[in-house]
Amino acid sequence: MMKSHLKTRATSRTTNPQQMIFELKHRVVVALNKLADRDTFQIGIDELQKTIQRLSPDEVTPFLYCILDVDSAHKSAVRRECIRLIGVLASFHEDQVSAHLGKIVLGVVKRLKDPDSVVREACVETMGVLAVKLGGVESCQGEGVFVALVKPLFEILGEQNKQVQSGSALCLARVIDTTAYPPITILHRMLIRTVKFLKNPHFLAKPVVIELNRSIIQVSFFRIRVSSTLDLHFRVLSAFYCFCKFNHTNAMLTTASVLILFEPLV
Repeated sequence: MMKSHLKTRATSRTTNPQQMIFELKHRVVVALNKLADRDTFQIGIDELQKTIQRLSPDEVTPFLYCILDVDSAHKSAVRRECIRLIGVLASFHEDQVSAHLGKIVLGVVKRLKDPDSVVREACVETMGVLAVKLGGVESCQGEGVFVALVKPLFEILGEQNKQVQSGSALCLARVIDTTAYPPITILHRMLIRTVKFLKNPHFLAKPVVIELNRSIIQVSFFRIRVSSTLDLHFRVLSAFYCFCKFNHTNAMLTTASVLILFEPLV
């Protein structure tokens, strides 16, 4: 009798996916509320991570939308952990997460405008995780993932907000550094555009962008032909001249250190 009862419950649960999704969302909301209290913070983290590990393929999307719906009304600890949990989700459910990559990156971009630096730092960390988990294929598919990761970040790099400029540049550098096979042609176009940013006297985050340039050049150095590398060398010299002109001492030193890589080719 008991076995029959359990079987009935299992069948009911299987044939009622809406109820399952409702229960999942309820568990996620309860766990997120725990993040807002220091006394229950770690309990909430543990519950959310265990939930991620146990998600079925059909439950990944509802879970993802729950954590992306968190907004500025929530405490910074909640906002930070929801961004970080995207990386955890990608680690366990790569295929399902990749289908929502565009929406995920837009969610991260939105958080780069967060007033709390720990939230913006979580954005950089998560973009690196996404690059590692989803961008590790040297193919057209891998190139598509790379473009999906960097395009929205590059679009906000020109906003007249120093935090946004710095955050997007750091995210871009992390994606480039952690992608197994970043497309060289795209990196080349990125470098041309970042040099233009450096020449703009109204651009606010030049030292961070020169760090981005260093990532572009270092990755390119190990993957392209000597002739193309020399072309990049002259572009770096152009950036170096811009920094001399605008007297950004720290960034000049960073640029100079990059040029050392090219000495054997000159």
